[in-house]
Amino acid sequence: MARPRLGDAETMPGRQPAGSGVTASRCAPWSWVAERVRTLGLALRTATRRLVHEHTDPVQLGVAVGLGVLIGCSPFFGVQTLVGLGLAWILRLNRVAVLLGLQISVPPLTPFVLFADAQLGALSLRGQWLPLSVEAMRAVRSFREVADLLGVLVLGGAILGAVLAVVSGLATTFVIRRWRRAPAPG
Repeated sequence: MARPRLGDAETMPGRQPAGSGVTASRCAPWSWVAERVRTLGLALRTATRRLVHEHTDPVQLGVAVGLGVLIGCSPFFGVQTLVGLGLAWILRLNRVAVLLGLQISVPPLTPFVLFADAQLGALSLRGQWLPLSVEAMRAVRSFREVADLLGVLVLGGAILGAVLAVVSGLATTFVIRRWRRAPAPG
C-alpha cells in the first residue's frame, strides 16, 4: 500500500479526491470568514435601519435635533457626543437626529460657536462685550480668571444653544411635516 504524498487531494482538508465529481474549492478553509462577514453586514444594515427609523415622529425629530444643537453649543468638547447619545437614549429620542444636531460644533464652525458663546456670556454676566485682544489674553494670569472665562463660556453656550435649539427644532419639525405631506411624484 502506497503512502499518500504530502499535497495529495486525500490528505488536504477541504479537498475532495480527484474524480469524485465534487469540485474542489481552494477557499474552503476561509468560507467561515466569508459567512461571518456576510452576517456582520446584515446585522449592520439592520441596526442602521432601526436607528434611522426609531422615534421618527416629526416633533420627536425636532426635539432630537434641538437637543443635539443645545449640547453642541456647550464648550465641553470631547464629551458632547456621549452626553447627546446618553440623553437621547434616556429621553427615547432618535439618536441619529441628535448626532446631526451635534454637528453645530464641527471644526470649521467651532471658533465661531466659541466666539458667540464667550460674547453672549460676557454680555449677560457683565453687561459688556468680552475684550478680545492679545493684551487681554496675556493679562489672564490666575486660575480664578480662567474659571471666570469658563463660566462665561458655559452661560453663553446655554443661551446660544437654547436659541439655536428652538430654531433648529422648529425648522426640523416644519420641514419633515411638509416633506411627508408632499404628494408622490407621478
